[in-house]
Amino acid sequence: MSDALNELKRLPLASALTRTQLEAFAENVQVLSLSDTRLWGAGQVPKGLGLLLDGEIAVRAGEVAIGTIKPGEVFGESAAFYGDPSKVDVYAETFAKVVLIPRAFLQAERDREVDQHDLFLRRPWRLDIFDPDYDVRPGERPRRGLYSLLLHECTLQVLARIRRTNARAAEVGVGAPRTLREPSWFQVVLGRLRSEPSADVPRPLSLLRGLPRMADAPERMLLQLADCFEPVKLHAGTVVVRQGEAGDSALLIAEGQVEVLREADSGGAELLATVGPGAFVGINAMIDATSRSATLVALTDGLAWKLPAGEMRERRWSSEMGIFWRESLLALLLDQLRKANEALQRAEQASDDSALLEALSGVEGANHAGSIAERP
Repeated sequence: MSDALNELKRLPLASALTRTQLEAFAENVQVLSLSDTRLWGAGQVPKGLGLLLDGEIAVRAGEVAIGTIKPGEVFGESAAFYGDPSKVDVYAETFAKVVLIPRAFLQAERDREVDQHDLFLRRPWRLDIFDPDYDVRPGERPRRGLYSLLLHECTLQVLARIRRTNARAAEVGVGAPRTLREPSWFQVVLGRLRSEPSADVPRPLSLLRGLPRMADAPERMLLQLADCFEPVKLHAGTVVVRQGEAGDSALLIAEGQVEVLREADSGGAELLATVGPGAFVGINAMIDATSRSATLVALTDGLAWKLPAGEMRERRWSSEMGIFWRESLLALLLDQLRKANEALQRAEQASDDSALLEALSGVEGANHAGSIAERP
């Protein structure tokens, strides 16, 4: 265990762990030294979450290079947390040292966190500082567990990958050109007059249950979660959120259609997507407290449910509901990353095809001109 413990201490994550957590971590992980090895292929379910210590890991979809995993980065999140088959091939083409965190250990840590939180709620004054199973002081709320820390780290890393992919997509151009029109003064005034939703709007229980990983959440948990959302009316032609603004909330669309636009510095915009009921938008900036990366414009009248960013930092997120919710957010981000990669691959392929056609056209034109010149 000592070798694994020393390796784990190199990770930034280790500073957030107690000694008890770190030792339990070291006892249950594998430290692998690999070279010229395929860790897993598309369609296979990886045995756990990978965390790269040294070297590089190549990620491919068939013959297409998707990206490279660098030291300190995680991979295999979808399989580790949800048991999903891999959609890519993962290779250690040169030397790589990997920490493999088994899925069974992750599940056990998840259950332990839920039990620890439940125990705190039942008897917060009786927690024993000498109890090795509960690393808290008497009367204190349990510290964030290893499972939540790994879930949080994976969420931030997936979000960083999405931002890198979006930056590449902005260079290539993946959306249809669109003129962003500012609402008229009449639309603004009318929107303010109609901005208050009716008091009898039902809570978004069915929408929440439709989010990834939330189908199995208990009803009581969804009721608590629904109380965190506020209804907001959408009015056709109006800007719902603006690119560059602070990400202080996310929106769960209940009714109507919303366009997702990327504004260019030179003016104009690209239409990235049109989303409708069930779409949860604006989560990226809310998670890492950065500025909005896209503008949302209401295409039709509708209704959305707003989740203020402050709700993400409340104590309730350390509960079982918080674990369900963070798992759902990570699943949303993984799906967003998959779609962003697919769109980028299509755009790059189209760009390559266009360049090839242009080059071939030039060759054909030159050959044709030469054949004319050679005629008597």
